[in-house]
Amino acid sequence: MEREQINFDPRITLAELERAYILNALDYYQWNKYKAARQLGVTVKTLYNKLKLYKVEDRTRELIKERRKSRIMNAHENMIIEKRLPTSENRYDF
Repeated sequence: MEREQINFDPRITLAELERAYILNALDYYQWNKYKAARQLGVTVKTLYNKLKLYKVEDRTRELIKERRKSRIMNAHENMIIEKRLPTSENRYDF
């Protein structure tokens, strides 16, 4: 049997390791549970059950709000660049 190289830490339980791995997968896929579950080799239902078991708060809504805010800010910046809306720098340009 071939051993894979991992850093073993006897202070970490298997449950803690699994929780951390799930969170890393979710962060990598920006909390897209379908993609994270597929990468982890489990169903989405199993992933939801693990999140409930490990008392992990769902960050999906928070990330969606951040993305919307970012898109709005980018759109506003593009409008300023394209239409030269008044800003503190060009307000008095004639």
